[in-house]
Amino acid sequence: MADAGKVEELALYQEMASEAEAMVRHALGRGHEVPPKIVDVVARAHSKAGEGSERPTVIELAKAHGKLAKIVAPAQPRGLRILHDVDTGNWGWVKLPLPRRLMMAALISLGGLLVVGTFPDVSADPDAGNPMMSGGWVLILNQLFFMAVAALGASFHGLFTVKRYIIEGTYDRTYAPTYWVRFMLGIISGLILASLIEVDQASSLHSIARPVLALVGGFSASVVHRILERLVTTVESLLQGDSRRLLAEQAALAAAKGEQEVQNSRVDTAGALLALQAKLARGASPEQLDADIAVLVGKLLPSGELREAVGEDAADESSA
Repeated sequence: MADAGKVEELALYQEMASEAEAMVRHALGRGHEVPPKIVDVVARAHSKAGEGSERPTVIELAKAHGKLAKIVAPAQPRGLRILHDVDTGNWGWVKLPLPRRLMMAALISLGGLLVVGTFPDVSADPDAGNPMMSGGWVLILNQLFFMAVAALGASFHGLFTVKRYIIEGTYDRTYAPTYWVRFMLGIISGLILASLIEVDQASSLHSIARPVLALVGGFSASVVHRILERLVTTVESLLQGDSRRLLAEQAALAAAKGEQEVQNSRVDTAGALLALQAKLARGASPEQLDADIAVLVGKLLPSGELREAVGEDAADESSA
């Protein structure tokens, strides 16, 4: 366990020393002021045993590393170390896996564009690449042509982005997979724009409209993403509007039905009262009148409420 701990500590020490050396070279090369003590710590960290200088401790090297990171900011220590390790001339960046593979993808896309473009079925006709207007071998060739154009735009965007990070010293190879995800998104976006957007044949640019759309989609996949998001938002608002309107119509229908029931109840009550008045005018007996009144009250009030009302009246009479 002790040996394993020493190995890990030595690996950490060497990594900090390499990053510190890269930051010192970067800072001095850019004209930044670096304290001599920090330069001395970094130089002694790379010295070998027996050269007459004592190597700094891990704590001393870590302090120097932190101060150098503030001096070279926004450049990052890891990115500078990676660039320092491959800096062997004008073509040293080719040793970086991501830029090299992006360049290979760009060359393959360009070759595919040239090869597919030689077929006579790849034409300037806007309908040739429209899945709704053409089919068969003509559609396949035109779709392959659009994919090659979109891939060229996506690789251009990737190379342009990684170039900026290399210049700024913020390149980090841990984000390499995101470039390839962005590359595939660019191909899909370019194919969507070139295939599904209608092109006006009356326009003077109709012959290059679809390739340009494929190139734009490949370079900026976020454009298609925003278009689809806005489309989804529009559809959701329409569906929500329909559901709200349906609920409002149901509420209005229920209110109208309730008002109709109240109106019918009033008419029935008025008719019952008129009939009771007619019986009273004809000299009906009190028992008959009481029975008719009980029937009328039973129609107006549920039986439970009627019993409660009768019980309260009886209690009031007994207390009186």
